[in-house]
Order: sequence, then C-alpha cells, then structure tokens
Amino acid sequence: MDPAHVRMGRFQSGRAPLCRDHVSWSLSGQIGVIRSAELKDGEIFCEVRFSRRAEVEPIFQDVVDEIVCNASVGYRTYKMQDVTGPEDKIKVLRAIDWEPFEGSLVPVGADAGAGVRNQDRQSFPCEIIETRADSAVGDSMPPENETAAPAVVQPPV
Repeated sequence: MDPAHVRMGRFQSGRAPLCRDHVSWSLSGQIGVIRSAELKDGEIFCEVRFSRRAEVEPIFQDVVDEIVCNASVGYRTYKMQDVTGPEDKIKVLRAIDWEPFEGSLVPVGADAGAGVRNQDRQSFPCEIIETRADSAVGDSMPPENETAAPAVVQPPV
C-alpha cells in the first residue's frame, strides 16, 4: 500500500460508487458514493454517503446496527513487479501501479484483514516487470493522467 503505487484519483473524486457485493454493472447495485478517501498506515479510509432509495435503507440500517461491517475494494492492476526470491517455490508479484475503482459492502471478507475481491470476468492489460528479488521495487507509476503502454498480459479467467 505504498502511496506512490496507488492511483487514488477515482476514490478522491467524490464520484466513485459504493456498491453492494461488487455489483457494479447496474444502477441497482450502487447503494451510495465514496465522498472522499485517503491512504493511511497501509489502509484506505473512505467517507461514504448512502442513497436515500427505499431499497437501500435496510442496508444502511444494518451498517448503523453493526450487522453489515465488512468492506472490499474492486480494483485494476496496471503494473506488477516480479520480486520472487531464490528460495520462493512460486513466482511472487507485487502490484506497483493499481487503482481502486469501487468500494463494496460484503457479507464475508477474505480474512480478518482483507475483503473479498471483485469477481467480474473483465480483463485489463497489466505490465509485469521482471527483476531480481534483491533489487529495489523500481520506478513509481505514471501520473494519474498518463498511462504507461502495457504489455498484453491478461489475468486468468
């Protein structure tokens, strides 16, 4: 969660959606909006505003009553760096350019410190930088209004 590696513009725009269960392909899945966000101590903190629609009120009430208390982030990864060590049995990649694009309330997080990730089947190009494990992480990502020309590497579907 190095701030130099996270494109926070969408979350800080005041227009990023707050969804239920990562339902980001229909308006009924949006239950609010992320008003502001900041990275602090390796976590993203968001201020949200809930919709006043009648079907959202029970979700809002469950948040107030601390029934719904797990959140997750949908994101896109633009660049990863190979940081595999000589003793690692599988390849280890670190995201060094990624962007959260929606926040979601979810019933079950992946574990106590992480949320469930977006499960949609869309593919986005991601550049993988091959380096030695003992080298530095590398350059920061491009500014938010620039996009590096990615290699054609597709995530598994």
